Amino acid sequence: MSTAIRVLLINFLLATPLICCGDQGDDAAAAKKEATIRELLEITGAGKMGTQVMEQMGAALGGQAGPDFSGFWVEFSKGVKVEDLENLIVPIYAKHFEQGELEELIRFNKTPVGQKLIAKMPMIMQESMTAGMEWGRKLGEDAMKRYQEREKKK
Repeated sequence: MSTAIRVLLINFLLATPLICCGDQGDDAAAAKKEATIRELLEITGAGKMGTQVMEQMGAALGGQAGPDFSGFWVEFSKGVKVEDLENLIVPIYAKHFEQGELEELIRFNKTPVGQKLIAKMPMIMQESMTAGMEWGRKLGEDAMKRYQEREKKK
């Protein structure tokens, strides 16, 4: 797995919670927005998808890191709770989407094409990670080749 992809995934999975910026209005509106976001996360399986990505990342890293990583990963995985990840995601959605937009996203995700997107997303993410790793590997090889050629000329 390329370093860039590894850093992006780790940042995604281990990011500190973002406090939602701006005025949320009254408590009732904020509570409604949070409930709508949680409904959207449930429909899309966003929290579960995040933990699946983490498991895939662990499997990929485990093959490269050796036996010590395996023991660490077992302990790390014990602390993984979908609810914790969802609690981190809620303020992010609140920051980027208005109530009406969230409701539209829910409506879309309940349609047949929305359900297909949800069903296919884990495979799309896995294939995208593989493509990204290959892309990063090729970029690294090309950069190393150019670097070595430049060093030979010195």
